[in-house]
Amino acid sequence: MGDRRDRDRGHHGHPYQGQHALFTASTSDLDGTRALNTVYQNSSGKSVFASVDVSHAGSAVQLTISALCENANPPTEQAAYQELDTCPATTAYLWVGFLVPNGWRYKVTSTNGTLQHWKETGLY
Repeated sequence: MGDRRDRDRGHHGHPYQGQHALFTASTSDLDGTRALNTVYQNSSGKSVFASVDVSHAGSAVQLTISALCENANPPTEQAAYQELDTCPATTAYLWVGFLVPNGWRYKVTSTNGTLQHWKETGLY
């Protein structure tokens, strides 16, 4: 009869798999299908974790990224925010991650940023 660590790892030796799973996750790469300054609604039936990053290259400007999320249209409650006061001469990146409950609306805005990646993970 193994010790508790073996039992908590489920049938395959990995935490959170098998019959003891708290949740499963499925990640979607939404590059090319999402845009900054656009309102989206989570209609997946479950909560979603969104991960978005922007970049800016080559000039000394302020770079920001902000995620807005709430059960209203348009969303105005800030869920995440990052700021870089002055970008370096090379490319700078900023990232936000935030949880979106089912049915809520969300959008990501940026000052001087170009969208690089947008991923969403459904938590089931």
